[in-house]
Amino acid sequence: MALIKKFLVFFLIMTVSAFCQEKIVHGKVTYVTSDAVYTSLGRNAGIRDSSTLYVIGKNDTIATLKVFAISSKSSVGKILSSVRTLKIDDDVIGTVVPVDSTSIVVKKDSMEIPSTVGGNTKMQVSKKEQPSQSFMSLQGRISAQYFTYRYSSSSNSDIAQPSIVVNLNGKLNNSPIRFEMYGNFRTISFGSSNPFSSNSTNQSRIYKLAVDYDDSINCLSLGRIIPAYAASAGYIDGAMFTRKFDKLILGTALGFEPDFTQQSFTSSMKKFTIFGAYANTDGIRYNAGLLYSKRFYNSALDREVVSGSFNIFPSNDIFLFSQSDVDLRTKSGSDLISRAKLSSLVATVNYRATDFLSIGGGVNAWRPTYSFSTIAQLPDSLVDQQLRTSPDINVNINLPEGFSLRNDYSPLTSNEKFGKEYLNNSSVTWSNFLNEGVTLQGTMNINATAYNATHGFGGSARKSFSDIADFTVRYQWYRYNLVNSAEIDRSKSLSTDLMIFLTRSVTLWGSYEWLTGTYTNGQTILTELSWRF
Repeated sequence: MALIKKFLVFFLIMTVSAFCQEKIVHGKVTYVTSDAVYTSLGRNAGIRDSSTLYVIGKNDTIATLKVFAISSKSSVGKILSSVRTLKIDDDVIGTVVPVDSTSIVVKKDSMEIPSTVGGNTKMQVSKKEQPSQSFMSLQGRISAQYFTYRYSSSSNSDIAQPSIVVNLNGKLNNSPIRFEMYGNFRTISFGSSNPFSSNSTNQSRIYKLAVDYDDSINCLSLGRIIPAYAASAGYIDGAMFTRKFDKLILGTALGFEPDFTQQSFTSSMKKFTIFGAYANTDGIRYNAGLLYSKRFYNSALDREVVSGSFNIFPSNDIFLFSQSDVDLRTKSGSDLISRAKLSSLVATVNYRATDFLSIGGGVNAWRPTYSFSTIAQLPDSLVDQQLRTSPDINVNINLPEGFSLRNDYSPLTSNEKFGKEYLNNSSVTWSNFLNEGVTLQGTMNINATAYNATHGFGGSARKSFSDIADFTVRYQWYRYNLVNSAEIDRSKSLSTDLMIFLTRSVTLWGSYEWLTGTYTNGQTILTELSWRF
């Protein structure tokens, strides 16, 4: 609790003392690949190369993007972190420095030059007469949330979770110092829907809390961070230093790995990493990265890994992405021996064949990874080290009048016949039904493994009422059955969402879902009051 109080005091000081000098621009996700996202925000909106964009949902930040390719009306960002799969039409925001287009001040030899405003000539005020700039710029979002799940059969299983989500980005003006904080302060209680229940437990999370010194060449970060150029290194409580050499960036980070609750700082798991990244924006655009990382539990080596990535845009219509992790150590008995094994591989190619057709394909491979300290005493036969692979094929069709179709098919590695196990997700969207501003969407999920099969169908309708409100209604039906068993579980849900824009920066959102099934019957309620500044 002492840590939470310190964060709250920090937040209050920053909010009261800061004056925001930047503005927020809004856009949409226009296309999605495995590790890159196309958005409708480009140079015309004020976005620049290496800008940070945020994909936002109704109750949280869904993903953080780092822009590495940009045009006048669009940009492409690498996914630094995400909490779910992104999709077309997700909301995107970014912060830009506004430019006053009605007045241009030109100075030469310290003399004042007249400027033209609306066809009239006037003299600019001298620098001494201009209003002084705030010493700090701050932007972000603060949300108060309340979630509850109520079981129809027994109130003893009810869940209540109130929370405050804080996402702050700031900088000291005329200084290379900036800071960032992202976390939620929440509790959860069972057997009650009372948000102030006495038996609640703390479930707060601090995802990032860092102070940076960045002069565009050298960057030093202190706090809880994820290396932007080496995201696979994971969270580090410590320090990171990077230096830019034209198109090459080299860096290192060291510190401690947070505990799994991400509530406190621990010193038992030490981490060290070095990395490099190179980006070419002239001619054929591409970027590459390489990472080497070591982790120790107390003084014993716990994991050693090498990661690499390579992305290339041969043209505006083709994008190739690849990323891989190789563990250099493998468990053998009670020892961690030197033996390299592939841990993960993602390789995809996406091709925009026409204005309305995009296709993609690739392969995913993954092997379970463990903290050696947790499995050292287990027999090797009980440790799953199988490498699983799965090709992936996706098709996107965008037709006139707001029609779009998407299908993703991924057959999985199996001892059975190829394609016996698979994931298949489909969606059909009509974004402007009868030119009434109503978005209709239908989905179908058919997944099969050696043990079970799942069939799901759903539909939704969304209506926007200008800048006043958004209303959405959804229906979902699932059937789940075990292979070689007569047991079948069916469930269905009906939900409604209402988002009201109280002002340009304050939003009130509420969601209600009714769920019924073979083993589950209940209701969920989620409300949020959010302030963006």
